[in-house]
Amino acid sequence: MNQEAVTGIILAGGASRRMGEDKGLCHFNGKQLVSYSIEVLAPICDKIIISSNNPEQYRKFGYPVVEDEIRDIGPIGGICSSLKHSNTEKNLIVSCDTPFLNRDSLIHILSESKGFEIVIPQHENLWYEPLAGYYSRSIIPKLEKAIENRDYKLINLFSKVKFQAISTTLLPGLGDQYRNMNTPEDLK
Repeated sequence: MNQEAVTGIILAGGASRRMGEDKGLCHFNGKQLVSYSIEVLAPICDKIIISSNNPEQYRKFGYPVVEDEIRDIGPIGGICSSLKHSNTEKNLIVSCDTPFLNRDSLIHILSESKGFEIVIPQHENLWYEPLAGYYSRSIIPKLEKAIENRDYKLINLFSKVKFQAISTTLLPGLGDQYRNMNTPEDLK
């Protein structure tokens, strides 16, 4: 396993109930949402994996597509399955529905990851951004244990790993870079 290489993981497997269709394939400003995630990760990652339960539609982007081993448990399922398919210890995980995500923020998070298993942004109101951060493969057993215990909330995992939150005020880019697209109105 390459200790310095980084895999980018794009979570595109969500149910998209509010959107009414697969979010990652929705168009925003002339591009499919997943394309924004690919563009932000490609220059800083050695490999990209797309996590989706709709693999046929995502293979056209030219990256491996990983389906959730256990479905309908939220992002934890996609993270666990994708980390198992990653061949790097270091991974940047982003959601497919954040087209404003700043590459320099991810680079900063990665630079602060030494000695930690999860590093994510945190807003001044203490709200976390767990789907725009660093995840080490070393957390797989803890993810599996959480899933086995039906504890699907990522926030509950943070106290069980070497965790660091970085204030969004210290990260490059604007705070709205974490704004996600959840409804058809968001795409307008």
